[in-house]
Amino acid sequence: MTLAYLFYIFRGKTEAGEIVGIRPLWWGILGLIGWAYLVCSLMYLLCRGDSTVLMGIMGFMIALYIGSQGGALKWMEPVTNYVGVGTVFGTLAAIVMAGVLVGNGFVGNPPARSASRQLRFMLFWGLGLYLAGLLLRPLHGGISKIHGTTSYALVTASVSCLLCLVFYYLVDLKGFKRQAGFLMTIGANALLAYVLPDIVSDLSEVARFKSALWPYGGGWAGAVNAGVMTGLMLVLTWILTRLGVQLKL
Repeated sequence: MTLAYLFYIFRGKTEAGEIVGIRPLWWGILGLIGWAYLVCSLMYLLCRGDSTVLMGIMGFMIALYIGSQGGALKWMEPVTNYVGVGTVFGTLAAIVMAGVLVGNGFVGNPPARSASRQLRFMLFWGLGLYLAGLLLRPLHGGISKIHGTTSYALVTASVSCLLCLVFYYLVDLKGFKRQAGFLMTIGANALLAYVLPDIVSDLSEVARFKSALWPYGGGWAGAVNAGVMTGLMLVLTWILTRLGVQLKL
């Protein structure tokens, strides 16, 4: 009740000097994840985990983004004023749904798919998503995280799927669990790994050597730079976790 009351009485000033109450502007990464998880969870319950139906829903999500970019969702303006239907309920939710379809093979006792069938599914599903992403790349600015494009959703879902295949094969089937302890430690402190890059970036900016962290912003050089920085953040997360630094909601 207290939070509801504070929400009601709060007033702030916009850049134009207008006095307004709390209103949606941007949900933030965690908020967008929450929306996508909510939509996919409801769809999963609604169709009772039927993978065929879920795959059709994912196709609709991709179409939803394409339709929004073509102006077909203007009639939903009362909703889009609060949340971007095309991206949040479309491409971002499609990324989650791609993972739901992979995870669905591990559900049940015994699992819905045997190990060999699951490996084949993840391989062809991942490759199919990647090829679809390449085919749709000419639309809406290519692979763009900022705009949540169709090609971005499909390619990133593909990469995640194929990485899941590799770890499933090595850790679960081949028993390399001890060797994966490094990643398990990081996974237990995922929120710290999430916020750490921003912390390091802000501190480096204060120290005036931010350009040393990100000297390249595009192309293969930028991709290598991002890979190196990701590796450094993982190592730093592992060290902090071993030192007892935990970040939880």
